[in-house]
Amino acid sequence: MNGHVKEIKHETSFLSSLSSLPEELLGFVFSFLPVDVLYDKFLGSSNWDELSLSDLQLFALRFIFTKSLVIRSNTSRMVDFWKIVYPNNEIKQSMLCYGFIEGYQLMRKLFNYNFRLDSSILPKDITLLFKFSDRSFQLDIPAQEENENALTTEIEYFIMILELLAFDNFYKDRIKSINFHLIYDINPTPNLMLNQTRIMQRIEMLSRKSFKLVIYNRNKIKWAVGLNPFQLESLRELYLWNSGFNDFNVVNYFHGIPPHLKILHLTGNDITSLHGLVIPATLEQLMVTANNITSLEGPNFQDAPNLQVFDASINAVTELTSRIKFNNNLKTFRIPYNRIQNIRDFELPKNLQTLSLSKNLLTQVDNINLPLTLTELFLNGNYIKSLPDYFFSNCENLTKLSLSDNLIDDLDDLGNLPSSLEELILDNNEIDNNDLTNILSLTKLKYLSMISTGLISINGNKFPKTLQVLKLDKNELSELINIDFGNNLIKLNLAGNNLNKFNIEQYKLKFPPSLQYLDLSNNPLEEIDTLFIPRSVQGLQLNGVNIPCNNHLLSHIPRGIQELELNNTGKIQHCPLLDFASYLPNLKSVNMEGNHIVSMEQMKFPYTLERLNLASNLISIIPFGLIPKNIKYLQFNNNHVSLEGLKFPVLPQLEYFGICGDQTNLMRQT
Repeated sequence: MNGHVKEIKHETSFLSSLSSLPEELLGFVFSFLPVDVLYDKFLGSSNWDELSLSDLQLFALRFIFTKSLVIRSNTSRMVDFWKIVYPNNEIKQSMLCYGFIEGYQLMRKLFNYNFRLDSSILPKDITLLFKFSDRSFQLDIPAQEENENALTTEIEYFIMILELLAFDNFYKDRIKSINFHLIYDINPTPNLMLNQTRIMQRIEMLSRKSFKLVIYNRNKIKWAVGLNPFQLESLRELYLWNSGFNDFNVVNYFHGIPPHLKILHLTGNDITSLHGLVIPATLEQLMVTANNITSLEGPNFQDAPNLQVFDASINAVTELTSRIKFNNNLKTFRIPYNRIQNIRDFELPKNLQTLSLSKNLLTQVDNINLPLTLTELFLNGNYIKSLPDYFFSNCENLTKLSLSDNLIDDLDDLGNLPSSLEELILDNNEIDNNDLTNILSLTKLKYLSMISTGLISINGNKFPKTLQVLKLDKNELSELINIDFGNNLIKLNLAGNNLNKFNIEQYKLKFPPSLQYLDLSNNPLEEIDTLFIPRSVQGLQLNGVNIPCNNHLLSHIPRGIQELELNNTGKIQHCPLLDFASYLPNLKSVNMEGNHIVSMEQMKFPYTLERLNLASNLISIIPFGLIPKNIKYLQFNNNHVSLEGLKFPVLPQLEYFGICGDQTNLMRQT
């Protein structure tokens, strides 16, 4: 009782101190708190629409309800993909309400308050996310009926919210925009179809305010949507996902485009042809991904001067011809995962910045004229053996080039690479020629990836001074000799090669002080005394190595290491002597998963340790006394530890604890 009184006094004192703050500073404080927490703290427990609010409550009311309001049905709690169409900053700043009953009550309070005081504290926009879902087939009969009744009740309150918003038309039209996100994950019944018709009729009543509409059918369940979204005159964004739309719908359903539409997504439908698709002049994004489109011919893309993004990924397009013409304002053109073999006289827009032709059937690119403005080019996943010498002649601004998963066997076959390149990806080619001259001359290169390219050795090379990330893993490298890794290298990955030694001085390897991460995993390293790690390294991976893991190894690792991985080494003893505290006093994370550790009794950890992973070992007892109090992550899954009789210590910073699954909450209850 005394504790509860103290808590009330503390809260009263806290609120009193907030009241004294100027509004600018108060808004700054509120910006760090979730909006729904602010609502519960200052308004939620009272009938605030009928009360005289304090200055602090009134400020909180304005702060909360002049932003966005999102009402989600209880059936949509596990739905996260909706965030694709809502920027993260919008979600974080929105008032989120679960349940349409609660949402209706909230809306009623807000409307009542504004009517009573003739004020205009209303959200700038409202999003209604409703999922038609029924998982009652997994339940017994009484539970099924209860589930169905709950869904019907939420639908009724959804309709009541729509009616309440329609009433807004008649007084001051203060709510400017409404967004709808409708998910269908249930087979339609006569009653559901009737209710959906009622919903669609009321959405049509809000046509002047409907800005964003998302309709998504799970498993292409056949619902007659009953709403022509193009009747929504103010619509800005339309997403029709997995809705079973076909060529007939393209011709007959899309004949009247809203005059202000900016985004149109037709992902996951049954469209094979774009003939008959009318593109409004206002359109900025057009997505027709994951259909079965065989040709891009049909629409007059040139009539869309504002179109900046076109994406036809995952279709069946076989060629690009001169009959397909885009406006020169197009910035992004993506058509990966198709069947393109030929590009015949297809003219790329003059202001194009991103071009993706990856995962097609291209064998040559001679007929492609790249524009001067291009910054990113993706040709990975084709059958290209070489590039013409003139291919990059206009590419003064190209910064990223991906040619992975092709048939390139010689770097000289890449033509004259543009000096502007900052990122080059050549993974999974068979480059048996170790001459890297064509790459080493790139003076602005920051990222180079040559994973699984068949490299055998690198000798006497000097990498660009600008290089920051170098990935050479999964090759056949047996030696690195006389190599200068530049002045700015941060991350080097050499995992999965044939290196049996890593001796910096003996092999004249020059690393810059900027190097922070080094991966030597899955190499046949023979002896600890041949292992020399640059002092600047903070993160070291030695997974799958075949050298003894003991204090002698720790003595060869720089003292400044913060992250260490020793997973699946096969050389850690049953009761290893590992004094991390003495040898690696700055260690924050250590992973020793998949070894044969039986006991931790001879391990010592520094107080700086935050993450410890000992999953998939043979441990039966966790000596919590050896684990630092500031630990945040503890992983002991797939060991021999039993929860029965286990005494949990107090670890105030703990964010995750696992023995058989996730026992974080169990630990926090202690």
